[in-house]
Amino acid sequence: MGLGLAALGLLRCGACDGEPSGRGSRTGGDASLDSPGGGGAPPDAAGNGGGSTDAPAGGGVAGYVASDGGLSPEQAWLSDPQAWSLVPGTEFTRPDCYVYEAKPDKIGFAKLAWQGCGSGCERAELAEGFAWKAGLPVAATHQLPGGPAAFIVYDVWVNTQEVNHYVRRVVRLDDGVTVGALSGRKKPNAQWDTCIFGNGRESARANVLLGGDPGSEVRATAPLAGGPWVFSQPAKLSSTLPIGLVEFDIDANGGALFMTGKGGVWALLDPKVSQWKPLETPSASHLGAGQGDLAAWTDYPASKPARIRAWATDGKGVRTLFDPAPPGTCLIAVTPTAIVSLAVEGGGCKQQPNPTKARFWWAPRKYDSSGPPVAWSPDLPGLGFAAIGNVPLRAWGDYGAVILARVTDAGYLDANDIYFLVINTSTGKLWELGPAPGHSIHTDAWAITPTHFYYGAQDPPNGDPKIIRRMFRLELAKLDQLAKPLN
Repeated sequence: MGLGLAALGLLRCGACDGEPSGRGSRTGGDASLDSPGGGGAPPDAAGNGGGSTDAPAGGGVAGYVASDGGLSPEQAWLSDPQAWSLVPGTEFTRPDCYVYEAKPDKIGFAKLAWQGCGSGCERAELAEGFAWKAGLPVAATHQLPGGPAAFIVYDVWVNTQEVNHYVRRVVRLDDGVTVGALSGRKKPNAQWDTCIFGNGRESARANVLLGGDPGSEVRATAPLAGGPWVFSQPAKLSSTLPIGLVEFDIDANGGALFMTGKGGVWALLDPKVSQWKPLETPSASHLGAGQGDLAAWTDYPASKPARIRAWATDGKGVRTLFDPAPPGTCLIAVTPTAIVSLAVEGGGCKQQPNPTKARFWWAPRKYDSSGPPVAWSPDLPGLGFAAIGNVPLRAWGDYGAVILARVTDAGYLDANDIYFLVINTSTGKLWELGPAPGHSIHTDAWAITPTHFYYGAQDPPNGDPKIIRRMFRLELAKLDQLAKPLN
């Protein structure tokens, strides 16, 4: 299939067919995001926006906060009533699930322990003490006041005879510190999953809680720079909200969200308020990306060349950055200094078969149609280019990368042979980066910082695309030793 459309899509329902209890969820796994949750919800659940309320010390309607005798000592904090606050506006998940936010100074996860795996290589287990596996992982680099940092968000489960603890964990990768956690506490005998954490697969910050019957949702913005989570209020029926092909965020406005594709461009400009604003409808938008104060997306007008459109916080609304877009433009990424793209020939984002030629291009970051011409890489080596994952192209600093499935001599993609093509845009140098021996690459759990390349790995015998066990961290300065130089 052409350039990633096998996997591209907004995964609002991130854990729909995942653990924790082994029972099937009523939500299904529709990547187009019109899938409702399970449970019972009012159309607009009341809430006060923003922070959480302190959890009572006992059980009852407070939601299973009494001591859980089935937890190990390192897990005991999961049932400590002083460690958690009840998330407001989440009545739609009850009575089968109560959703809590961990108080920042009470988070009990140990730091990830990075260990050497050769020159320029480190690895860390993600879920030690918690069933040894991490579910539905998403990694991303975000700009913070102190500079860029890579994060990963994933789920862990601890099921006892008293409570099923379903925990979303957000970890800063450089030092392994958990900066935020949410917990859905479920009755072990619940008939279906009535609270589900999801993610658009582009951002570690932008999460969502779904549940209820009919399905409702609350957006949950992770505290990457410290402090409490932010929850959009009030809860809304999912069926009343826009649906996009992809979802991405920017750093401005506390993490404003955007959806593109499927006939429009929509934005949740204030993460505290459940109000999606149409920025452009109708629209020929397709795939997008954002960073800082700039959101950009590809646009395919009928009977006209492709272009790149954008929105920024400068009050000037939607504007065009490239018209026409450089030939073959398909995927784009936005960094603090550049706009980076993968352009293809012989197929493409919206065509069959797999493209037979591909090149990177990049240009200085801009906010209008002016500026210097783009710079191009050499033609990329390979028989074809099948980008996979929900965000196949990522970039930061001098580096960009695309994640690909190998295309065989017969022209078919091999989804069991996944690798990265990495470029240094300052030098034009290219590398092919494959997984560590005995592992396979997770298509959503990877990120680039100015100094390191992170990727999540699953054990091939496991083969479960929802699960990883560890992260690898590679020094970009040592790619000649860690990857295969291509030029």
